[in-house]
Amino acid sequence: MLGLGKLSPEDRKVVVRARLLGRFLTQPFSPPNNFTGLTGKLVSLKDALDGCERILHDEFKTTRRVSLYDRANQ
Repeated sequence: MLGLGKLSPEDRKVVVRARLLGRFLTQPFSPPNNFTGLTGKLVSLKDALDGCERILHDEFKTTRRVSLYDRANQ
């Protein structure tokens, strides 16, 4: 893939959205509680799709990808 600097501004937006969506959708469904101390959290389909739409509408365009990981319903 080309570096972001070599892409058109519109293509850069697409790449940023794709990266945010990838991080948002890569959530642990049932983390190994014994090892992490974290309990899993079930998120409704409606909430998951709402989060995807918010990302696609650039609501999180200045948010770091790591901030979208493991943020169920927050």
